[in-house]
Amino acid sequence: MLRFKCKNVILLLVLLLLVICVNMTVVGAEKTLLIGTSSPGGNWYIAGALLAKELEGLFPGVGVGSGPGGSFSNVVKVNDGKEMQLGMTNAMVQLLGFKGVKPFFENPNTNIRFVGTVESMLWQMVVPKNSNIQSIKDLANKRINPTKVGWSDRYFAENLLGAYGITFDSITKNGGVVHGLGFDDAAQMMQDGQLDCTMTMGAIMPFIINLDARPGIRFLPVEGPEVDKLLAEPNMAGWTKSVLKKGTYEGLEEDVPTVAITTIIICNADMSDEDVYKITKAIYESGFQTDMFQVYEQKGFPKTCNLLDVPKCANIPVHPGAKKYFDEMGITLP
Repeated sequence: MLRFKCKNVILLLVLLLLVICVNMTVVGAEKTLLIGTSSPGGNWYIAGALLAKELEGLFPGVGVGSGPGGSFSNVVKVNDGKEMQLGMTNAMVQLLGFKGVKPFFENPNTNIRFVGTVESMLWQMVVPKNSNIQSIKDLANKRINPTKVGWSDRYFAENLLGAYGITFDSITKNGGVVHGLGFDDAAQMMQDGQLDCTMTMGAIMPFIINLDARPGIRFLPVEGPEVDKLLAEPNMAGWTKSVLKKGTYEGLEEDVPTVAITTIIICNADMSDEDVYKITKAIYESGFQTDMFQVYEQKGFPKTCNLLDVPKCANIPVHPGAKKYFDEMGITLP
């Protein structure tokens, strides 16, 4: 147990150093390729740096880097293509963004294209181990953090709570608080006893590892007819039932039912077929699948960078460069 935790801490320190180094390569470069990720403390932030490192060797003379972002904002910025050419989002948000579903998007983002898949992100709702909160319904008057405004985590949290008859407004009226914090800030507040529940979608989350160590945590089950009804809604495209496996975190002593969605990498439609082909190939065949991803699979998460996930996740147009690679691999697109 202790060896796994130490290995993760060391790995996270190395990866965070890599984030800094990769971002520094962008400065002063005549040409840049920027990958939009997430807030520090999240998996995308680290994964984006790892992918950038792999792509550096494929594009000589180009400053390849990654930077903070969010699934909604990444869609908008990749669609524009001036600041960001690649971005991480998820199967639900890419479809909402492409269609321009309000109030999340002002206009359709029809200049984004599907490139590939990364990990399956499991929905994780964390409460302190000694908390009297046992189910989602118990959150009706609590201090919760559904992540930052504009994040897909928050959008899903709002819809999930709504399926159980709870709204952000009703929580506030009942004496609770709805925060809008990033991962690390939420962890600090829970450790200080100022937060009852924080939630996110992801694999093994660095900030949850910290909470598992102090103060100790439990995961709320996501189950019941409310979930079936929620997943049938059109705007929930990409979500499926899943299980957070026993032992994923040290304090997780039994399987917990939940739901999951796949991380997607999108690009600007104007990127060349050759460049996107190289990027797609790197996603599935390079060292991008590092020890971090191997740890996920060892702990019971679905296989990462899995070509078999592509057909069910390609719900927007696929870039021709990516399609060329999928055709070579025998993947049939919808």
